[in-house]
Amino acid sequence: MWSADEIAELCYLHYRTRLPKQGKPDPNREWTSLAAVVKVESSTQREVLASPGNLQVTKEVVAMGTGTKCIGQNKMRKTGDILNDSHAEIVAKRSFQRYLLHQMWLAASHQQCSIFIPGTETGKWKLKPNTTFVFFSSHTPCGDASIIPMSEPENQLSKPVTGGDAAGQLERRSNHDHLGPEDKRKSEKTASNRMIKRMKTDDDGYFSVIPEDLTVQQVSVKREDDTNPKSCEYSAEMQTANKETGLGRPKEVKLLQSDLRFEHSRQAIQEVQTNSKTKLVPCSAAISWSAVPEQPLDVTSDGFRQGTTKRRIGSHQSRSKICKVELFHTFQKLVTSVSQEDLPDTLRMKTLETYWDYKEAALNYQEAWKVLRSQALLGWVKNATEYLHFT
Repeated sequence: MWSADEIAELCYLHYRTRLPKQGKPDPNREWTSLAAVVKVESSTQREVLASPGNLQVTKEVVAMGTGTKCIGQNKMRKTGDILNDSHAEIVAKRSFQRYLLHQMWLAASHQQCSIFIPGTETGKWKLKPNTTFVFFSSHTPCGDASIIPMSEPENQLSKPVTGGDAAGQLERRSNHDHLGPEDKRKSEKTASNRMIKRMKTDDDGYFSVIPEDLTVQQVSVKREDDTNPKSCEYSAEMQTANKETGLGRPKEVKLLQSDLRFEHSRQAIQEVQTNSKTKLVPCSAAISWSAVPEQPLDVTSDGFRQGTTKRRIGSHQSRSKICKVELFHTFQKLVTSVSQEDLPDTLRMKTLETYWDYKEAALNYQEAWKVLRSQALLGWVKNATEYLHFT
């Protein structure tokens, strides 16, 4: 149907042609990481029967993110108006949520162009049967997915080790070496592990209006020269998460490798600047792009929209379109646009006010997340609930 190189090429073309220069790295001294979600639509069963030898597949980038940084716990805010994590894969994931919210609004407005159709339960929606999504990353995410054997043969799978046993045996090589120890620890629980969380749950719990068939079923990862091609697939968390958990989610995620290199990756910039004495640094900005009609592009730095002064922090203009409070408000607008009788029970059984109220009301999400934490992500770093009580 498609290859990893086709997905990579599509994403790189989108990066070059649809994203502006603003927010991209200076190739003389900076690098960044790229991630995206691609919608794949195949011919319907009726179209296949009508023309058996002409199977059509369309691929479209619907969300994209760049970035390499997270802000650190000391800069977190209880108002939900800052991006805590601006790593490319997280920015892409949140951009995808923005796209899904728009698609849900189209469905609730009875517009046939939506990717959703009515489900079997009241207030629930499901994907059109010929639609799937592919997650692409120009790098293996930091954390367990980027543990690379130092002394084992290349074709031998890396085995997870803990504590002092890791010293001298494995090198944790990622695109986030600039983080301090505490920030790096938190980052490692919000990159490869966040991907697993999104694949097995609805992540932020917004999508209590969508049944369990919405999931990213394939992941295409660009293999850089220093990356173990099986490290992501065989990380301890991924192996456990791929076992039967009773969550109604796919047991396994298909992982493919692309041989195409991202032009602004650290390795690509290092090769070009081999003889330069300039120190290479990660780009400070992050770019979010979503396939939505209004303000699809969002460039941030230090968790706020690029160019925000200290005096403007806290204003509506300083917020990224994909920060928690902005996505929450978009979801609330969606809920208020739907009549009470058309809402799922979880959204009309009691009064919901705060972000935490809505998250707690997403019962399927809470159940799935509880199982996943107990079976796979035992070391997940949880934020205090005081950061979730905003409106």
